[in-house]
Amino acid sequence: MGLCRDCGFTWCVECGVPVTRGEICPHWQVCEECEEEKDEYDECGIQPADCPFIVEWIQATSRIEVVQPGCAWCGADISDEEEVFAVGAKIKEGIDFVGERVASSGFLPVIVAGKVVPAVVTAPDSQAKLEGNDIMFMVCGEQCADALKKALEEEKDLIDRIGQN
Repeated sequence: MGLCRDCGFTWCVECGVPVTRGEICPHWQVCEECEEEKDEYDECGIQPADCPFIVEWIQATSRIEVVQPGCAWCGADISDEEEVFAVGAKIKEGIDFVGERVASSGFLPVIVAGKVVPAVVTAPDSQAKLEGNDIMFMVCGEQCADALKKALEEEKDLIDRIGQN
């Protein structure tokens, strides 16, 4: 379980979905029903974020719609006249992160540190993509950019530690 120290929000660090404190993440029900061969610990060895059954379940159960986002980190409105900052991220190779999750508004809801953070998927021939970014987050200033970068780094570190049995 992940816990946001600022707001108390909890989420599953393995699959990223919000979870009520004291409850087990619902993705385990998907694992129980899965027919993949499992080891003595009742695990198949596939990380939930990489499992096509879990990804399909998340897509089917999450109806997060990002209509008109402001700052991806703090949620503040950003007017057309204000300077906008961007934070880019690369998605782990082999993960189909777009699928059905892109909202009709064109934004991809991503859960970072327990918060739904709207991202834009970079176009194949864009400068952002050429610089190695698969998604971009729009933020209102350097403070939010730094906070989002730190949260993304912490998530990456956590995922790397979880992946190292």
